Amino acid sequence: MFYRTTVLIMAQTFDTVKSKLEQMFDFTRTTRYAGDITKGALT
Repeated sequence: MFYRTTVLIMAQTFDTVKSKLEQMFDFTRTTRYAGDITKGALT
């Protein structure tokens, strides 16, 4: 029982971390994209 709970918690944590990383990656990609647009507009 304890083992199963631990595995579930680990899986949940992994999912949370994964989605956080994906959000961060999307954010940096979007920021870089916006930066490129701004640079293009300035020059």
